[in-house]
Formats: sequence, structure tokens, C-alpha cells
Amino acid sequence: MALPTRYVLFLTVLLLLKNTCEAQIVKHKTHLQISNYMETELTIHCKSKDNDIGVKTLPPQGSYAFSFRPNFWNSTLFFCKFTWKDGSHWFDIYVQTRDQHSCVKNCNWFVVKNGSGVCRLIEGEAHLVDMCYPWNDASHAESSHH
Repeated sequence: MALPTRYVLFLTVLLLLKNTCEAQIVKHKTHLQISNYMETELTIHCKSKDNDIGVKTLPPQGSYAFSFRPNFWNSTLFFCKFTWKDGSHWFDIYVQTRDQHSCVKNCNWFVVKNGSGVCRLIEGEAHLVDMCYPWNDASHAESSHH
């Protein structure tokens, strides 16, 4: 018994829509790495609204990585507290609206030697580019990340 043409066409369109929607809803995993380029130990504590990644202490030149899947609403945010011998600062390590195009699968951050900020390696057309950011204001981090 042959299926009616309309039914076959409907199932085909439904299958195509399902695959298209899944491609938009399920984002690639993002692998985020933080490296310590300071001359002293660096303690980091990263978390999001829903996930506490935990506290890690990195020796000089040490690195730590974690992975996550950005959400459909473009609102994924991970923030970290960085503490070392002479200071402590907050930084929004992943802001989906800022990072979704430059950190599609890999996001490599490093804390610079003088502790003045956080930098990220961005792959340009022919080379790597350092993009450095200042620390977030501590009062802003405390009030907006609870």
C-alpha cells in the first residue's frame, strides 16, 4: 500500500525542520582554559549561576580548563575570582554575547605577569592576537553574581 504523497511530503518537511532546529538549539561545547602567566601562585574560583566549577590553585605557567555548552538564549555567563599574593579581582571569563563568535569551541585566557588584567588569545586570519581586558569592578562582581 503506497503512502499518500502529501503524507510523505509532510514527514520530509518535518524531518528537515527537526534537524535545522537542533542545529540552532544545541550549541557546540566551549572549552575554556585559564593560564597563569604571573610569577606567583594564582588561585581561581569560577562559577556560573547554576554551576560552581570549584577552587583551583595554579603554579606559575600552570593552566586549568573546563568545558560547558552555551545556552540557546545567549545568556551564558561564567565569572571567576582570581587571588594571588598581592591582590584579588573578579572577571567575567565567559559572556556569551561578547565571546560567542571569538570563542566558538576554544577560549584561551591568561592572567598577565603584573596582574593588571586578563588577556585572551584570538585566532586572526593569519596569526594570534592578544585581547586584554581590565578586571571587573569588585562591587559590580559581588552584586551581580549572587
